[in-house]
This record gives sequence, structure tokens and C-alpha cells, in this order.
Amino acid sequence: MANAFIGKLMPVYVALQSTKPTTAAATQYIRWGAVRDREFGPELDEVDATTDTSDGVFREYLSTFATHDVSLSGVTSTKAADNLDEIEDYFYTKMGAAEQVVVWVKIFRPSSDATNVYRSYEFPANMKTFKITGTYDDVSTWSSDLSGTGAVTVADGTANTPQNTV
Repeated sequence: MANAFIGKLMPVYVALQSTKPTTAAATQYIRWGAVRDREFGPELDEVDATTDTSDGVFREYLSTFATHDVSLSGVTSTKAADNLDEIEDYFYTKMGAAEQVVVWVKIFRPSSDATNVYRSYEFPANMKTFKITGTYDDVSTWSSDLSGTGAVTVADGTANTPQNTV
């Protein structure tokens, strides 16, 4: 399994704004730290297009809309570099003002292409949840769910660390 990699090598960055960060303003992205679990990917909605003239007993489906959902969770950290307070404040501020909680997400993973070190996924998303769990006899954790609201830009980069390609 020498070609496998661990989830720790998949950092998540977020820009707390509704407009896309420009290349010149890439510093608008901050590291979403203390992440333990991350799951993301596209999913297509379908409609049933089966009619009385459909072939045999099989249903016919058409793809309609696409979604790109993200689910993150981790350890509630007091380390400033993890930016949890900043992300939580943004969520509550936007929600309190009855505004959409829109962010730009950028997730990296090691690339399988020999000439590239990292592959990145960048897209706008609505933050749907930001929850903190405080179990009596265990470490406090947090979780957040986001729904992509636009196209995903997939790019490969040759930087040694993903931070250099944000």
C-alpha cells in the first residue's frame, strides 16, 4: 500500500466570503484546522423517465441537478492557527443577520499524477451547520456540513505543500 495516503494529508481551506478569492488575494483563504474526518464529492439527482414504452421491466432515469456536499468534523481546538473561532463567528454573524452563510472551500489531496504533488478542489458552498459536541468523558468535537452552490474547479499543482498553492 505504498501508494496510499492518510487523510491528514488532505488539508481544508476556507475563504469566509461570498465572492471568489482572486489569485492575487489568495491570502483570503484560512486553514480549517483540527479536522479529523472529511468527506466530499458530487452527486447527481435523477428523475424517473420510465413510460409504458420503456424497455422491459427496467426503469429509465435522467440526471437533472448536481450537488457537491462536504462533511467535516474534528477536535474542538483552542489553537488560534486552527481558526475555529473565526469560522464559528462568521457562521453566527451571517446567520444572525439573516444572510446566506456562503464560503469558498478549497480541499487538497495528494495527486496520483507523477508530475503533480497535489490535486485541489475549489468551489462556493453554503455552510448548513456548525455544531460542537462536549461529551463528558471524551474530547470535545465539532462538525460542519456544507452544500456546494457552484461549479467545482479541479486543478493539479506542483508545490511541495498545499499552502503554497492556495
